[in-house]
Amino acid sequence: MNLHNELYDTELNPATEGKLRDGLFNLETIRFGKIPEIMIKKLYDYRYSNGTTEYDLFFNKDGTEEHIEVKFSCVREKEETEIDEDNALSVCIDNSQASVNRKVKAAECTAKIFDCNIQQVKPDHFSKLYYGLFFEEQIAIFMMPSSDMLDFFTRKRFKKYASALEKIKKNLDEVQPRLGSQNERDIKYIKNRIEGGKQDSIPDLLDKAKGELEEISENRDIHFANARNIIQDCELLVELDNVKTMLIDEHIQISNKYDAVLNLYENGVAAIESEIIPNLSTKQHRGNEGEGQFHITNSNIEWHLESGYFLGWLSYKDLYSLLNNENN
Repeated sequence: MNLHNELYDTELNPATEGKLRDGLFNLETIRFGKIPEIMIKKLYDYRYSNGTTEYDLFFNKDGTEEHIEVKFSCVREKEETEIDEDNALSVCIDNSQASVNRKVKAAECTAKIFDCNIQQVKPDHFSKLYYGLFFEEQIAIFMMPSSDMLDFFTRKRFKKYASALEKIKKNLDEVQPRLGSQNERDIKYIKNRIEGGKQDSIPDLLDKAKGELEEISENRDIHFANARNIIQDCELLVELDNVKTMLIDEHIQISNKYDAVLNLYENGVAAIESEIIPNLSTKQHRGNEGEGQFHITNSNIEWHLESGYFLGWLSYKDLYSLLNNENN
């Protein structure tokens, strides 16, 4: 069965297609999850996982076993109405038709507000994650290797460090136009930001950045290993200490201090720079390290569709054929 990169007119009886689609959208979450699992199994000739709950499917070729996780979501327009005492009853009654009335078409994926949560993602337990979205008229299918997901998790751990770096860069941008000025006010302005003396000066931010790196370095959880390696291999803490020492040295020119901080910023960004999957969280349930989630919304779906993880579109006609055992 081939995936289609464009939507085409289906030959399936419209009434039956409508029942298939509406039935899917009306299934409870737990029962719905079995449908894309069967879909992916049949599309790629995988096998069931023999009772384990760590992954859904597996594939064994030449003695190498791949563990497959499957997570899909139905796309419904998000209900923005806040519930209060005045509308509580009407919201409940109106919601009886919500699963049918709020389906989103793929063509409306950036115009209609929706939020689909791909949750309880545990890349330690699978080789490949198949995820996707059931729209009103077609199904988007994606596949992400666990190695990429683990890399996303690693980069996400530097979020606070990256924030400190951006504040350092903001100080540098404010200082740069005044470098070389002989005006006393400009000189004082530069010194306050580069050498300290003003709230959120560069030395203060270096301390904050160092604290964030030390917190990662001291976390001995196995899931922090890659982040610890980045800090060590790129000597991020060593450079922070060297620059901090340089900033308090009265014999070093202010322009050289500026250059050193700029170099630290560029090295720091390069070490952690990687496009991170939008709306990713490395936390889901309290105490469950290595478990994360990400939200696919109308504002970030283009990232997913333009990524190398997008495999293509599946029509409800093809889904019907996959689920119809008489045709398999």
